Amino acid sequence: WEAFMQALVDRYKDRVRSWEILNEPYSNLLHDGEAYGEVLKTASRVIRKQEPDATIVCGCLMGRTGPSQRKFEDDWFRIAGPKSFDVVGVHYVSRSRWDEYAATINAWGIKKPVWDTEGTVSGFGDPYSEAEELVRYYVIKLALGVQRMSYHDWLVRMNWPDRPLTVSPMMAAHRTLAHRLNYAQYIAPLSVAPDIEAHAFRNPDGSTMLVMWNSACAGSQERSAAGEVVAVKPTVLPSFTRQVTLPVGDASPVLIDLMDNERTLEPRDGAVKVGVNGRPVFVRGIPFATVQRLAAISLDPLHVVGEPGSELKGVATVRNTPDTALTAQLD
Repeated sequence: WEAFMQALVDRYKDRVRSWEILNEPYSNLLHDGEAYGEVLKTASRVIRKQEPDATIVCGCLMGRTGPSQRKFEDDWFRIAGPKSFDVVGVHYVSRSRWDEYAATINAWGIKKPVWDTEGTVSGFGDPYSEAEELVRYYVIKLALGVQRMSYHDWLVRMNWPDRPLTVSPMMAAHRTLAHRLNYAQYIAPLSVAPDIEAHAFRNPDGSTMLVMWNSACAGSQERSAAGEVVAVKPTVLPSFTRQVTLPVGDASPVLIDLMDNERTLEPRDGAVKVGVNGRPVFVRGIPFATVQRLAAISLDPLHVVGEPGSELKGVATVRNTPDTALTAQLD
């Protein structure tokens, strides 16, 4: 293994900057965590020596879903140690699986970037539904804290079915994502209306970008008793559309659809209205003050000056829940 890694890194070090050590080692090494610890430690030592600036990604975590998975991950981490890798590798991140991955990372007491190095969207029946789900899939990962994502299965879904050499909506939607969110910084989830999932980003030029969809109808499917998709309910019907009002002052934000088409929104009485259904939309140029108002978390720290031991009282509203009284003492 060491000789193989030396030959591999020597051959590709000028072209490869990131190395993921084995694919899903829990399955491929028959649940032997100690064996993977040695594999990772050896690979890391070789890479660090030949390519000190390279990024090393540990093989996909399984999450602490059971005693076997916990033992596997704790065994290899104990042997390889935290310095053997720079990035935590995961696959197919969802909100529920993120909790499992986070449990492992927290148990190890480390703080490292997380990359989702394998993910796909399938089973949504038609190209437009898959394109919609692709955007939701990526945005939710960014909201959870995943730094990078790798998508596979492009060869299966890159063309429109039965129409070779025609780019599918999924490819166009991915291009929209890359165009509108490349290098954007995630800010916070927003509370804009019931059933509307909304997330705010800040672009490198300082402008804001909102991504919104109606979660009540997103990815609506009908399945057979065997679990096969037999029908996909349209997500763009008028009955699924909810009008979202965004206060913007005198700003004129830009509405961007899944295919990257733009339309300027002219404010009336200091606000714009956006019809939101299951198909995600992007809104660029909402004033940052509006984002702060709609955010589910406080974006700016609260600075209070007072005597040590004095009492601070206030009220907080968290994601449309009733006001909650807060009491704290100043250090």
